[in-house]
Amino acid sequence: MPAVHTVLVVGSGLAGTAAAIHLADHGVTVDLIEIKPDIAAIGSGITLQGNALRELRKLGVWEAVQANGYSYDSLGLRAPNPDGTLLAYQSDEAGRWDVYVQRLADGRRTIVSTNGGDLPSWTPDGSSIVFRAGSSLLRAQVQADTLTVRAAERVGEAGTARPIGIAPDGRVLLDRGSVDEQTTAVIALNWEQEIRRLLGPPSARMPR
Repeated sequence: MPAVHTVLVVGSGLAGTAAAIHLADHGVTVDLIEIKPDIAAIGSGITLQGNALRELRKLGVWEAVQANGYSYDSLGLRAPNPDGTLLAYQSDEAGRWDVYVQRLADGRRTIVSTNGGDLPSWTPDGSSIVFRAGSSLLRAQVQADTLTVRAAERVGEAGTARPIGIAPDGRVLLDRGSVDEQTTAVIALNWEQEIRRLLGPPSARMPR
């Protein structure tokens, strides 16, 4: 017998519905409520990871999801231009990271990098894409109406840093990570016991 007999699940999205089904399968009386009157896609849960796929299999709907979904074997990171008409993205579909630009209206695309590249960002005026190629920062001008890309020019050195933004004057903001490569983090699960071990017992008990 379950320890809990009645449960209220708030929200009938994928997680809420799955939780309600699992609870009901274990003998729990479930009330599932949702504030929205209709079922609609809101843009979340677009990519399902392995843990979600296992849950769909447990629910008995994986085959239907697989038949109506899209499986992929490459990964891409995307960035729209300022007016939302072009999309710069990196993809490993060719076996290495490269940068592409795609026009959203018709889906036409072209490659930007000629020798590999990643982490694309648009300049604030939307005329060029800045990306990392090896340890260099490159900038390639894009002609939006013809979707032509000029040869990329080197604009700086990135090293192992990640470009994370471009200022209005064209300067690239780099994330160089920790300056101390030896920095470590310690996670103490039983932190009170750990403090007592390191500092010893308290010298006096505080009054309550």
